[in-house]
Amino acid sequence: MAARTEAEAEARGVPNSPTPHTDVNALLAELVAGACGTLGARLTGAYLVGSLAGGDFDTDSDIDVIIVTRDELPSSQIAALGEMHARLATGDGWWPTQLEVSYIPEGALRRYDPARALHPHIGRGRGEHLGMMHHDIDWMTQRRTLRERGITLAGPDPRTLVDPVSPDDLRRAMPEIIRLWGDPLLSDDAPLARRGGQSYMVLSMCRALYTLGHGEVVSKRVAATWAEAALSARWVPLIRRAWDGRRDPDARASREEVDETLALVRYVLERGERLALPPAVPATPHLRLATPADVPAIEALMALSVRGLSDGFYTSVQVESALRHAFGVDSQLIADGTYFVMESGPQLVAAGGWSARRTLHGGDRAKGADDDPRLDPAAEPARIRAFFVHPAWARRGLARALFARSLEAARAAGFRSLELVATLPGEPLYAALGFVARERMIVPLPDGLALPCVSMTRPVGGDPSPPGAAP
Repeated sequence: MAARTEAEAEARGVPNSPTPHTDVNALLAELVAGACGTLGARLTGAYLVGSLAGGDFDTDSDIDVIIVTRDELPSSQIAALGEMHARLATGDGWWPTQLEVSYIPEGALRRYDPARALHPHIGRGRGEHLGMMHHDIDWMTQRRTLRERGITLAGPDPRTLVDPVSPDDLRRAMPEIIRLWGDPLLSDDAPLARRGGQSYMVLSMCRALYTLGHGEVVSKRVAATWAEAALSARWVPLIRRAWDGRRDPDARASREEVDETLALVRYVLERGERLALPPAVPATPHLRLATPADVPAIEALMALSVRGLSDGFYTSVQVESALRHAFGVDSQLIADGTYFVMESGPQLVAAGGWSARRTLHGGDRAKGADDDPRLDPAAEPARIRAFFVHPAWARRGLARALFARSLEAARAAGFRSLELVATLPGEPLYAALGFVARERMIVPLPDGLALPCVSMTRPVGGDPSPPGAAP
């Protein structure tokens, strides 16, 4: 690798001296330049996390980086990033093989969503390659570090990309994280055979216990020092030997060390269950404008809603055909700022909106190539579009809230009436919202199947939810 100078790092786009280590700064400059060259406009930002952001970085630490992308990456760009990482790994010195990098889209980074947890990742070590890895609930700690202490290498302030992670959020997540790490080892302790893996688990259990009790993420050294003072004297020799294991990761761990590590894992599992906080009371879902980053989650919500709420109205064959050919996100609604989502914690639970354009129904793949012209508010009705509710949240007022927001916006835009095409399971909802059936219709699908629907209208004036309605 070329000479490591702070001037070189700054010239490549990394802020001057993001770390106190000149060689690391130059490597980060190469990484950011390579990511920028490969991703182009898809790159949102790059951030240091881990020990470089949280403190106690040393020669046995890895270099943790999160690179945020606008959206999911196509396979061609993932392959190009893999080639870039392979070139970086051939550089001089120790640090090029200590990079640990994840590429996460904006929408998936903002909060933990198990449905959007598979992202490109490369781990530390020689011979590692970029692949797909599940970023499970234990990544909540990385989100906390990124938001509160992340070091920006490129892009906006990380606090604009990650929702707050509270101390109680961390405490509630910790029992599941401890089980995620510990349960597999009780069935197969092979990952503890080398001192690197064995010492990593000891120190990780110390950190988990600290977070469980204090609701904060600290470095391995801080957590180990705390554990030596706070836990039984039994664990002190094991914790102290873990530091030696970090320096000789390929050495074999003794059977005694493996057994004592498993005993610590059992102890921490028990503490995790005993100290677990009760589940948080679900908050009222938050309603906001949809963004392009929401599209994958909206598509997933649509599939859940259609499959879960269509029994008795459509056959499963009709449902799957409609999901392939008709239902989907209309990106024009998002671009126009007329489509809304509702979220409970990390999960989208409802979506819907209105439109001042000609299209009555269907997503991008169902629309033709023609322009979608704007309507005349004085002479034509606004459209109510694409309402979907998660089956677990049905009949809890979410659709009513989405409709009230859409009605208000359509009224403000000067429209006097509303029109929609309702699916059969949606017809009772819209009737409760004051719509009247105008025409029963058949929507043909490209595979020869058809979907019975109902054209419905209502005036803009009046209560969005008449007495007795419970949509």
